[in-house]
This record gives sequence, structure tokens and C-alpha cells, in this order.
Amino acid sequence: MESIRARALTGARVASDRLSRRRWLQIGIAGGSGAAIITSGCLSEDESAGSDDERDGGPNSGEESEESEAVERTLSSENDRDGDDGWKPRVSPSERPEHVEHLIEGYTGETSVLPGDSLEFYVRTDDDWTYRIDVYRLGWYDGDGGRLTTTIPSSGDSRGTDQPIPEPDPETGEVACDWDVTDVLEVPVDWLSGLYLARFVLTSGPEAGTSTTHPFVVRPHPDRDPAVLVQLPLATAQAYNGWGGKSLYDHTSEGEPANVVSHDRPYVNEVTFHLNYAVHLLRFLEQEGYDVAYVCDSDVHRDPSLVENQGVVLSAGHDEYWSRPQRLAFQRAVDAGSNVGFFGANIAYWQVRYENDARSMVCYKHTVEDDPIQDERRTGLFRDVGLPECELLGVQGWGAGLYNFPNFTVQEDAMDHPWMANTGFEPGDEILAVVGPEWDWVRDDCPPPGEYTNFFHYEEGTSDLEIERPADADAIAYNSEAGGTVFSAGTLGYTRAIDPDPDWNRGWPYVRVREYAPSIADPDPRLQEFTRNLLDDFVNSSR
Repeated sequence: MESIRARALTGARVASDRLSRRRWLQIGIAGGSGAAIITSGCLSEDESAGSDDERDGGPNSGEESEESEAVERTLSSENDRDGDDGWKPRVSPSERPEHVEHLIEGYTGETSVLPGDSLEFYVRTDDDWTYRIDVYRLGWYDGDGGRLTTTIPSSGDSRGTDQPIPEPDPETGEVACDWDVTDVLEVPVDWLSGLYLARFVLTSGPEAGTSTTHPFVVRPHPDRDPAVLVQLPLATAQAYNGWGGKSLYDHTSEGEPANVVSHDRPYVNEVTFHLNYAVHLLRFLEQEGYDVAYVCDSDVHRDPSLVENQGVVLSAGHDEYWSRPQRLAFQRAVDAGSNVGFFGANIAYWQVRYENDARSMVCYKHTVEDDPIQDERRTGLFRDVGLPECELLGVQGWGAGLYNFPNFTVQEDAMDHPWMANTGFEPGDEILAVVGPEWDWVRDDCPPPGEYTNFFHYEEGTSDLEIERPADADAIAYNSEAGGTVFSAGTLGYTRAIDPDPDWNRGWPYVRVREYAPSIADPDPRLQEFTRNLLDDFVNSSR
């Protein structure tokens, strides 16, 4: 087996020339009209999105000029457009269901859509109030981090509809709304793949200006063949969501946690609270100009070939809840020689099942014996159903420090690896406050399935911080038998350290981490260069 250290970076790249990287990494798709066709409230006719000058001068609300119809859209040109930071969290996030005020809230009829699809919104607020929906695409956008793509309705406001808050199912605890459709978005055929955020904004009444959010994913256009495919962890965000009084967790449930959670409901908090680790990664990818496209976990569950046929696949952030078809799809990709990166920790930890066309997610976490299915599809820990994480990721966990984050130490044995080139790392250097809030390590009882390099390591017991679940932490890469490479960051904190401007995220746990490690307000340029080397190698050596 070829040593991972012997694999050379291919293709010329000057580290400081970001524009050069964009030129050789991007693939565009043909642009369409870009007009977002929307139906809102009681409207019976389609309305196209407003111009740049509409909705308080909001930039680029979904439309394209006639000139752009003939121009290829690329991620680079998309991120060169005017941004808008209205997507950013506006309140301190809380997972607790008792903190929900139910002033305005909503959800989407699908977790993901294709360009050209229809997306239904279900919004609830007081009958006497009005609202609008601002739809943002998240990316880099010269630091704004998002772009206002459209507003629904394109002029005026929608009249509110008071919709019922359901009781949890007495058997499973599932909270699933059955609300009336209030708004419909015809997704423009030229919208680029990405993570989108719908912000529901009250525009009248005593609480005007109050808003909540809900995410959805636009999958890549069928004609696109992206260099990198990113899986976004909407299942994990939903697992922690306590809206309606139930989640898969004690601390976000009223009474016993549920065994089934539904996507047919709003979120308790600003959704970036649990997606923020993925958002940190996508901001880096899009600033660097990599040719990326996005899907969510249930997309891979429905169509495993999305991953199996892709040369480079990344799992983004806190990607904790997977179905068995998902897990097997990633394993087949590795076995076929794909380059796979796990940019987080606690990944592929719980096995779930999907029901109701993937709108319901089943996971009998702590009552496995009550799961009505007791074969290999039984929910619970993957390691308990014959698929331990270490056999895919090369690491397994989990350690946890809550808001106490130890440091990674650069390993001397990794210094001759090509990914270390021009990073400025020296043996024994530390990456501050990057290990946390959860992390994984190389297990003696389940070593990586191929020859591996350990780049960064934290040794249990060497930190002065109080660690809730003490354990080592490791960031590694191993060679698969098919000739691909698998990288595992080993910590959720990795992606924040490479975000070009990470301090937009001041929620838990970082509000506490900043008190003793103020340097986390800025990225680590050494780790950024390491990640560029890694990804450039992935793209240039992919099957």
C-alpha cells in the first residue's frame, strides 16, 4: 500500500493566489432567467421577484439581468455579488422549548429542492399581523456571509394565519404540524446549489421586526458535475430541535424525549446554532472558490449514488445522525477510491430510519428495546449494529469539554507530509482552543483501516481546563485500499478555525471559549493553508 506521505500534491498552485485557484477549480452552469416566481398568502397569480431597488433596497432579490442569461454561473461569480448579513443570528440561541414565543414561525415542505422545483412554506402568526419571507443563500460574499436572493411576496406583505400547535404523539413523542400552505416559491432554474435560509419576519403588530428562520438546501442542477460534494447535517439540527416540547434529547424536551422527530415543524432557535460548524466550512470553501455543491443527509439516504459516484465528498460539521443507506454509501465511496473528508466530530454516531418520505426521523436512542424493528435497521449506536465509526472515519469518540477547549499539538512525524507545505507549522506548535466541544481519537481497539498520518493530537490530561469527558483527540488521514484518501478532523472546532471571519458565531459554546481564548475571534492561517493543501490534493487526485 502506498504510504500517505508519499502522495504528492498535483497541479500548480500559488498559495497566495486565490483567484488562480478559482480559475482552475470551477465549473459553471448555464444561467437562466433567475426570476423567483412566488405565491404568497391568498394570492392566486404568480408574482416575479422584485428588482434590486425593491424591499428597502435589498440586493439581488432573486433576479438576473438579461445579460446574465447568456453567462455561465460559477461559485466565484456568485460570491462576487452583493452580500447581505440579514441571515446572521439575531438573538442568543436557546434550545429550550419553553423559550419559544410563537410570535412568528414556519417551516418548508422539503429539506432540499432542485433548481426549477416548487417549495412550499407553512407560516404561522396572528391573523391580524402581516409578514414577509426573506430567503438568503449562505456563502462568503466578501464577508457578508449571505445574499438576499428573494423576498416573498415581492411587494407588500402577506396576511398572517393562526395555525394550531400540535400535541406530541402519545406513543412516539413526534410533533408534526399539518398546517396550510401559506406561500410557494418556484425555485429559479439557475439558482446555485447551497444552504439557504428562510427568515420569517413580522412586518406589523406590536412585535414587528421579530423573526425566526428555517433552512433548506438547493441541490446541484442535474447538468452540474461539481468537483466537491458537501453533505449538510439537517438531521442533526432536527434531532436537537425542541419545538413543540420534544426532541431526541432530555435537555430540549418537556418530559421524556421523543423517539421520532419531524421536519414538519419550525425550529426553536436560530438554526445556525447546530448548523454553525457546517456554515464555518462552507464560508471557507466559497471564499477559496472551490467548485462545490451541496446536499443534505436525507438526499443521500434517498439516492446513495450521489456520494458513490462522486470523486470528492465532504461531511460538514456536526453530522451525527445517519441512516444505514447513508453509511453504506460513504463506505462504498471509500472502497471505490473516492477522497472523503470528515470536517467535524461525533460523525455517523446514531443510526436512524426515515419514514413519511423522509419527513420523519426515527431513533430509539435510549430505549433500543422498544424499537419495533430489531434487525440491522434497528436504531441506536452504529457501533452496536456492526458499523463502528472507526471503520469509516479512522477515528471514533467521543470526548467532550462543553465550553472548555484544549489545544491540538502538531506531530513531528507529519512534518514531511505534502499537506504541511507552506503552512508555517513546526513540530510541537499548538492550535489553540480547537479541540471541542466534542472530539474523536484513534482507538487502539479499532485502528484506521489503512496506513495513516496523525497530523494533530491532544493528549488526555495535558490541559489545565476541566474536561467533562476526558479523552485523546486526533486529526488523521489514511489511505484506502482503492487509492483514495480519507481525512478526519477529529473535532467540531476545526471548521471555526478555518472560517475567514469566524466571529459571527458568538453563541454557545464560543461565548464562553472567547473568555479564555480570545484568539478564536480570528482564523488560524496555518490551518487554513493545511486545509487548502488537503483540498487541492483531493480535487486533483480524485477518481
